[in-house]
Amino acid sequence: MSRESPAGAWLRLRFLGGCEIALPGGAVRLETAKTRALLVYLSLHPAPRSRHTLMGLLWGDLPEANARRNLRRALWNLRHQIADPQLPPLLLSDRETVRLNPRFPRWLDVADFEAACSELESAAALPAARLEALGQAVDLYEGEFLQGFYVNDAPAFEEWVLAERERLRAKALQALERLAAAYTALNQPEAALRYAQRLLALDPWREETHRRLMRLLARSGRRAAALAQYETCRRILAQELGVEPSPETAALAAQIRAGTLGAPASNLPAASTPFIGRERELAEIADLLGRPDCRLLTVTGLGGVGKTRLALEAAARQAASFADGVFYVELDALPAPEQIPTAVAQALRVPLAGAADHQAALLAYLREKRLLLLLDGFERLLAGAPLLSRMLRAAPGLKLLVASRERLNLHGEWVYPLEGLTCPADEPPSDLAACDAVRLFLQTAGRVHLGFRVEPEEQVHLVRICRLVAGLPLALEMAAAWVRLLSLAEIAQEIARSLNLLVTPLRDLPAHHRSIRAVFERSWQLLSPEERGVFARLAVFRGSFRPAEAQQVAGASLSTLSALVDKSLLRRLPSGRYRLHELLRQYAAERLGQEAGAEAQARERHCRAYAALAAPYREARDAGSPMPVLALIGQEMDNLRAAWEWAVARGDAPALEAMYAGLADYFHLHTAFQEGEAFFRGALENFG
Repeated sequence: MSRESPAGAWLRLRFLGGCEIALPGGAVRLETAKTRALLVYLSLHPAPRSRHTLMGLLWGDLPEANARRNLRRALWNLRHQIADPQLPPLLLSDRETVRLNPRFPRWLDVADFEAACSELESAAALPAARLEALGQAVDLYEGEFLQGFYVNDAPAFEEWVLAERERLRAKALQALERLAAAYTALNQPEAALRYAQRLLALDPWREETHRRLMRLLARSGRRAAALAQYETCRRILAQELGVEPSPETAALAAQIRAGTLGAPASNLPAASTPFIGRERELAEIADLLGRPDCRLLTVTGLGGVGKTRLALEAAARQAASFADGVFYVELDALPAPEQIPTAVAQALRVPLAGAADHQAALLAYLREKRLLLLLDGFERLLAGAPLLSRMLRAAPGLKLLVASRERLNLHGEWVYPLEGLTCPADEPPSDLAACDAVRLFLQTAGRVHLGFRVEPEEQVHLVRICRLVAGLPLALEMAAAWVRLLSLAEIAQEIARSLNLLVTPLRDLPAHHRSIRAVFERSWQLLSPEERGVFARLAVFRGSFRPAEAQQVAGASLSTLSALVDKSLLRRLPSGRYRLHELLRQYAAERLGQEAGAEAQARERHCRAYAALAAPYREARDAGSPMPVLALIGQEMDNLRAAWEWAVARGDAPALEAMYAGLADYFHLHTAFQEGEAFFRGALENFG
């Protein structure tokens, strides 16, 4: 979308700020204003319109015969003025209806504008690059709909224009408000200023927008301009509404005049290492926090995935959006949920001495504040989550950003699931430096081993390390610490073998972050006995799996799978399948192995389930419809390989026979002859 019409659009229609109808050779001069009005109306109503509707719209004051004749004349004029023998006709009509031909190449500014407004309104989060494109489309609103265009003796058309004008103006106001808020949250003051100024040009009585402009101007060093904006606000309100600015606006002006606005208060801890990557995630979180309806945002994810670091960076970038500051509350060490009000009050420096009810004192303090609270490590204190709802009800200007391994399950909660850093997608990688996982590994390795570099022949091992830990930041840092003693190939080999390598001696990390096993152990302790059993048995799956097999093999109900997803121990894919992080799978396998006979029992059920999945192939092939089963075999290849290996090791001939035909034809169909030969060699050796 852009202010310029697409190159393939032969007819160009601009109705925002005027009425322009143009062809490649220049403007179209239609016979009458009502003919132009007819084209405008049909352009905004793609469905067929009845001739009676069109006659009433433009010629309602004439006898029906005259109105019908005028409509025919206008349609004839459109067909002949906007036509090309190389193109389909502009109009499709019959005795009853008329419409614009959807195949006729045209561009309509209103359509692009409305599409951008709808995306801004409906999208949960938008990256900065997308905001720029949507902003260009919103810029199409150069003035009111059909500004300066009038049609005599057509009151029905004029009523329609007024309704459309108001509807499109409301969309423009809403879109400009979100763009101004989003760019403020992204700490891009010039873009935020531009959209706030456009918003005031359309609606000069918006006091909140005047305040936004005042803050943006003051914090960018333009104090005189900020005070001039206050005077503009005061004059407009007095002249148009006969009122004075609100106390909040007057107080803001006093702060700016006294030079005390400055940077908002904050207690965010300073980072000891540079922040790597996550630009998409930061932009999406900023966009979410900029939405008026998003007041509680929970960043969820596996332990060690970087929730706290991302949330701190996101909160720091929100400083300009919250007049009363951005504050960090660490909840990890709290012994009980009842301590949350005290911890929050201490972070905000709220005096509680003499207060009989700490929660009530905190709510009273927050009531008039506009601030952002970052609450870190909430998963151990979920029983205290209802307090957050009470805080939001008491304080309309409060927003909460929460970092937790588990969602809070509160009304109004928005959940942002966090995955690992991006890993190289191709092998050999085309651009290692473009992958955030690689950048974090190299940054850490460079700190522990000055002069560390990756030779070209070692890149494949670095890629394998990143993939083995699935971009998990904590695991990457632990793995990189070993470059002093081990080669990249040895590090990858050890990670593939067990979790023992992923430890750190760093003294400034909490105990539960000094090894990946300790990280996972903390999540394990938060599971119910049923969830622990299911999670451990899921270790026998390879790659992704369906809910049906999870039920057969691990006894996993949909509610248990959902609970594990909510606790960030399992990922639900867009396809509806599930996947365990590879390091979590290793940990789950360790847990499964601690129970006598549990692993063999789970693997036996796994083998039977996937043998049964592949067994229908012979019958389907004989019936002439093998492709659906072959497609399923392709989806389940990782699990079928594990089932085949277990059956070979156990000498389970019936299971091997059930799987053989489908697997053999799959390898043949995909010309994977070497892979197939290696796949079946073990069975031949055992049963030959």
